[in-house]
Formats: sequence, C-alpha cells, structure tokens
Amino acid sequence: MRPSRPIFFAFFLWAGPAFADAEPGAVVASLTEKVALPSAAAFDAAAEDFHRRTTAGCDDPAALRAAEAGLRLAWAKLEVLNFGPLQDDNRASKIAFWPDKHGVAGRQIRQYLRKADPKTVTAEALGKGSVALQGLPALEDLLYGGETISPFACAFVQGIAGNLTRLAGGIRADWGTREEGYAARIEAGDLEADAPALYYRAATDALERVLDLKLKRPLGDAPEAANGALAEAAPSGRSAAIVAANLETVQALAVGPSTNDPGLADLADAKAGTRLKDALAERLGRARDLLNGLNRPLAEAVTAPEPRSRIEVARFAVKDAKTALATDLAPALGLPAASFNAADGD
Repeated sequence: MRPSRPIFFAFFLWAGPAFADAEPGAVVASLTEKVALPSAAAFDAAAEDFHRRTTAGCDDPAALRAAEAGLRLAWAKLEVLNFGPLQDDNRASKIAFWPDKHGVAGRQIRQYLRKADPKTVTAEALGKGSVALQGLPALEDLLYGGETISPFACAFVQGIAGNLTRLAGGIRADWGTREEGYAARIEAGDLEADAPALYYRAATDALERVLDLKLKRPLGDAPEAANGALAEAAPSGRSAAIVAANLETVQALAVGPSTNDPGLADLADAKAGTRLKDALAERLGRARDLLNGLNRPLAEAVTAPEPRSRIEVARFAVKDAKTALATDLAPALGLPAASFNAADGD
C-alpha cells in the first residue's frame, strides 16, 4: 500500500543569477571545469591518501576506516559521471561492483582468505582478476569484517588500495584538463555524443539508480519486506551518505555548480529554466537533508517506522526531481522525455 505522502517541502527560490537560454558551450564548460575535473581530482587524491595509509599496516583499523570513508564519498560524487573515462576499461564496475545480487564478492573473498596466498592479492594480480575483488565493496568487507585485520587481510587491503590508486589515476589522467584529454574534447564538441546530453543522461541515470537500487531495493514494498542488507555499503553504515553525495553531484549538474555557474536547467527557456532550478534545488536539497538526518544507518532505518518514513519522503523528492528533468529539460535538449515505470510512484 502506498504510504501517506507528507506535503511539507519548503519552497524557496534559487538565489543566483539567471542563466536561462544559456549557450550549450557555456554550460558544458561550467560542468566540466567545476564538477567533472574537481570530482576526478578529489577521488584520485582520496585514493592516494588511503593507499599511503595502508602502507603503514593495519594496526589501527579505525584510522583506515576513517580514510576509507573519505574515499567512498569521493567516489559517490564522481560515480554520477558514468561515461567516458569511467566507462573506459570498465573502471566504474571495477571500482564499485554493486549491486552484487549473487554475493560473488563475499564468496571470493572467503576463498582468498582461506588460501591466504600473498601472490593473489597484489595490486597487479587483483587488477587482472575478478572485478568483484578490485574495488570499494571488497575493501569494505575486509575493513568491517571484524575488530582486527589479519596480516593476510591487510595485504589484501593494500592490494585493493594500490589497484584503486591505479584506476583513480587513470580516470583523472583521461579527463585531463580543459586544454587536453577528455575535458578538452567534451568542451570542443569532439565526441560522438552531444555533450549536454551526456551530462543530462548522467544525472537522470544516477537518479534512476538512487530510486530503484539504493532506496527502493532495501525499502521493499512494505516494512515487513524491507531488507537492510541490500543497501549499498551496509557494513559501514554509509548508505545514506553515499546517496546524499550522489544527489549533490546531480544537483550541481542540473542547477549549476554554484549560484555563479550555469547548469543544465539553464538550457531550457527562461521561464521553464527558472522554475526547474527552483524545483530541483528544493527537491534534491530536501532529499539530502532527510537522508543526512537519519538517526541510524539506512540499513536499520528501513525497518523502523519514523526513519523509514523519512527515506520514503526522500525517495518521493528524488522522483519529483527526475520527473521535472524529463518534463522541462529533455525537450530543450532535443531528447524524448524518459518513460516512467508506474511502480516509481508507489
């Protein structure tokens, strides 16, 4: 049964300059310079920092978990840009093999731990092996598998950290700068796909993943059907923070990186663009506030009445944002409005 939908969104205006009817080139430059390049650089820096910390060993698991938290959230902001450098060499899947519907990573990790062969967990060996063992979910499993980290598990952590550094460095290098690399090509329109459409699809695809995989999947259709174990990053309890970080990047793409920079909504006509920016800023901001305000991990919140209600309202807000993008922005980009599954409105 559909839960009651509280109507308490506090409407506010996007208090920034109007860029409606902005030139596509200006919007692409804004998103590339202020969103894509900084996100790639931040993830690369976080991967380097985590790798450096692992070289000192695993005697302080709490410190490693704190560093891994920064790495995971840096990825959450970057993963929205799931095209170009993230798709090359299947990097996105290697960094975050999720959802793992059949528990592949867990089984393979247990096998590696039983065999305890150091040659199998070097960065080079992992980079050539199973996608399920190369990135953040496997790293989280090892870091949160117990109070202490065994010597072999530590070597495993170090190998994953080294592999992530390689992947993150490759993404940053491929994005390049506004003068060379993918960033220069996307700004110059030197791609097969239309640049604004790439950013638009990145935003809408990210919202789709948030709606269907990151929120609805653990929520289930009713409290008795909830399964917190299906939440992303359930062991660390960072599921809600990851979604909030995803939405932060989506908002930067859609509304603009700042009040002084244009976003995708500015490609709509003046009236529609202003209305769209207001709606998106309100809906996405509200969803982030609700998720960040949970008093327990999302994996636990899905079965508790009050926190579950907050997650459901956040999901409604995200769906509203996705609908607004399809209704007001897709036509301005010459794209068909996305089709929606009726179940999205449950």
